[in-house]
Amino acid sequence: MNDFDMNSIDPAGRASFEASLPMMLYRVLDAIMPAYRALFAEYGLTEQQWRVLRTLWDNESLSSTDVAARTLIPAASLVGVLDRLERKGLIARIRSVEDRRVVIAKLTAEGRALERQIAKVCRKMVKAFALGERESGQTISPESLSDILGVRKFNFGTAEQENKVGQVTGLAWTSVGGELLTVEVASTRGKGRVVKTGSLGDVMQES
Repeated sequence: MNDFDMNSIDPAGRASFEASLPMMLYRVLDAIMPAYRALFAEYGLTEQQWRVLRTLWDNESLSSTDVAARTLIPAASLVGVLDRLERKGLIARIRSVEDRRVVIAKLTAEGRALERQIAKVCRKMVKAFALGERESGQTISPESLSDILGVRKFNFGTAEQENKVGQVTGLAWTSVGGELLTVEVASTRGKGRVVKTGSLGDVMQES
């Protein structure tokens, strides 16, 4: 990018289209974005969703108008992007107290946690490149995530992919959220009595 070909200047003193600033920026974008797009895909994000999250990571909350201006996403398209991010639980939308016509996009705890996780991946990849442990230009893959992030911290909240004998998936609900439960049943010899332990009796009465 530091080299400039004087032959790309026409007699009128104008740079050729290939050497123009927009095209040079496009080439830089094409060289950098493939690795990022692979990372987005691993976390189920589109490039536009990434732009919105990246902006909110710096600002915590912004009006939809400000988000559109900072991400260069047209307002008409931004509505769908915010809808999908909200369904994923990464942002929340609220009405402004000062002006009810203004919609505020606010980062959730899950959205902030995603920032920390992706930042960890980026830091480790940069360190690996600097130490020569990885070749530059490598992309993030499902196989490499376990090496970068370590052992998976948790997998609760996800239903089992296959049915298992003696287990059924249930749902616990509270006023602040819910959780998937794996209920396991075992058949043993007994005396014909049903014994409820802990607070199970109260819980079943509520149900």
